[in-house]
Amino acid sequence: MQTGPLLPKDIAGCVCWLDGSDPSKFILSGTNIDRWTSSEGFNDEFAPYAISRPNYNALTGAVEYPVQGPQLACVDWNRLNNVDDFTIVLLARMISTDPNGFFRVFVGIDSGGSDTVVPVLCGQRALGGGDNRARIQYSGTGGGAGTPNDILTFGLPGFSGSLQTIVYKHRRNVTNGASVIIDGVETPALDTTIDQPLLNTRNLVLGGAIFDDPGGMIGELRQNAIYSRILSNPEIAAISAFYDTKR
Repeated sequence: MQTGPLLPKDIAGCVCWLDGSDPSKFILSGTNIDRWTSSEGFNDEFAPYAISRPNYNALTGAVEYPVQGPQLACVDWNRLNNVDDFTIVLLARMISTDPNGFFRVFVGIDSGGSDTVVPVLCGQRALGGGDNRARIQYSGTGGGAGTPNDILTFGLPGFSGSLQTIVYKHRRNVTNGASVIIDGVETPALDTTIDQPLLNTRNLVLGGAIFDDPGGMIGELRQNAIYSRILSNPEIAAISAFYDTKR
């Protein structure tokens, strides 16, 4: 059984891998990012989706979001369309300077139809009694957690403000089908079944807010791998071991 690090692209089902430690994947203006190209073989190009742009720190391999607002997006990204289950594995640092607002580490799917859902991995002190619990916010139609602006709340531990390996596992129409793993500690959603339409993705957005909503990520993103299936615990451990070399 594999117990050591594995490159994210070497695990079956990888549909996107962004590797901040590879400076050849960036086109910069100074330290501002003009392009970030994925590393898993699809060559997705992420370009600024707003006037402000995140920065690249070549020494740490971090895409830095010093303020709310900067976004990168890959237009017409659709590799999770009609997929019931998926997994997102991040190496990121989430910081909040706004006690009443979202601070999002990953705006997952920016979608364009009335029958679709936008999952957003985020924290929100205003909805969590002052803590930084992980949450998934949904926009779109459908029952249960698929209703517009509904939120799945997860147990502790939450986001610490330091670098963390963050895993989101999404199982559609399964009781307790959503779970988050933060630095190896898994917690299911405090809600139950994700009852929502299949995804109909348009753009894949990193940082920033949903559409034109206020808020967005403050912190940094070093690694981002997305899979069109649920990963096993050994597979997640192998990716986490690789991410540990990037801290």
